[in-house]
Amino acid sequence: MKIKHIKQDNFNINILETKKFKTTRVEITFANHLTKENTTRRALLPYLLKSITTIYPTRSSLQIALEDMYSAGFGAGIKKVGLTQIITFDLSIINNKYTFNNEDLFLKGIDFLKEIIFNPQFNEEIFNEEKRLLNEYFKGVYANKMRYSVKEALNSMYKGELYNIDAYGNEEELETLTLEECIEAYNDMINNDTININIVGDINADEIKTMINKELNFKPRANNLVLIDNTEKPLRDHEVIIESQNVSQAKLVIGYQFPVYYSTDEYYQAIVLNTLIGGGPESLLFKKIREDLSLVYFIGSAYDQNKGSFMIYSGINQDHYGAVVEEVGNVINNIVTKNYEDKFLTIAKKGIISGLLQSFDNGNSLISRLNSLSLFDKKLNLDELIRKVNDVTKEQLADLGQLITRDITYLLRNDNHENN
Repeated sequence: MKIKHIKQDNFNINILETKKFKTTRVEITFANHLTKENTTRRALLPYLLKSITTIYPTRSSLQIALEDMYSAGFGAGIKKVGLTQIITFDLSIINNKYTFNNEDLFLKGIDFLKEIIFNPQFNEEIFNEEKRLLNEYFKGVYANKMRYSVKEALNSMYKGELYNIDAYGNEEELETLTLEECIEAYNDMINNDTININIVGDINADEIKTMINKELNFKPRANNLVLIDNTEKPLRDHEVIIESQNVSQAKLVIGYQFPVYYSTDEYYQAIVLNTLIGGGPESLLFKKIREDLSLVYFIGSAYDQNKGSFMIYSGINQDHYGAVVEEVGNVINNIVTKNYEDKFLTIAKKGIISGLLQSFDNGNSLISRLNSLSLFDKKLNLDELIRKVNDVTKEQLADLGQLITRDITYLLRNDNHENN
């Protein structure tokens, strides 16, 4: 496995040469700052661009083109990293050596992506359809009461901050959004976004670099993304929010300030800590509160390394609300006092390392990791990652646990139902 990062003034090329896969994966990402004004209109762009183009005037003609490339896989999407919104286009094609007559399928794939990115056809009918689908997404967040509860807790924790902007924008902006505004956002994306071109497969990096620079003509642009939002947030009094809706199962979210970031030396300790506390069925929360005490239907934790936040989420019988909050506090306190069996730490480390090993055998995971490393200017070394995880100690986690500060407790309950 050989990695090459090529930084240029118009785009970066990140290539991972490996013979593990019979396919070659190409991902092109466009990244720019989250803003209240642009996020919603940018969120529609990947779906508008992948619909129709000059050469592919219908969705069926675009699908036929993919089938002609030995049923290549193609997708587009949107995500958020820190205070940055990232638009992605990815193509998966078989390696040239597996084509008939050694056809240059890679070049054909790059030409396909070039057509998608540079020659979209903006259509009012497709625009309205994509608006409808995005509106369904927003409705889905409200319908999924766990996602809704997490969102509401975060909204309170980071009220007024850019971090609270959803990767897909918001319903209010969507309602009045016009096609012309999306076209304006597209032009801004092409001319100003930070671009990464990530490739994983059995390829020659030097040949690929030459080909891509010949085929993709982007003008130079600045690269000043804000990937980690480490703005100091003054500690506030712990807030409790209780909301009532017609829900069949109460939802509990406890949010914490946890100022440990991807860029810090303690990052891998934080990953282990999150896994130990609530990363799965072998975690302390699950074993104690779900299995031993039967106080919850499910429980887990989440850590955002780009914000420095830690969250515990659970589905509960609302009559057990007080007991669950107390036991969660006990679990975190046990981390600080090192009052838990060593086997839980061993299991957490093994789970993380197993996930790392699996990710290195998966093209999708590798290309995502490759893009992340490029954005944060880090190196990829599996042995080093495993060593950092294995080196984490109980003492380090005890020190780290003291940084977890409760900010909010949010309960979504049903005042009209019993035993939910």
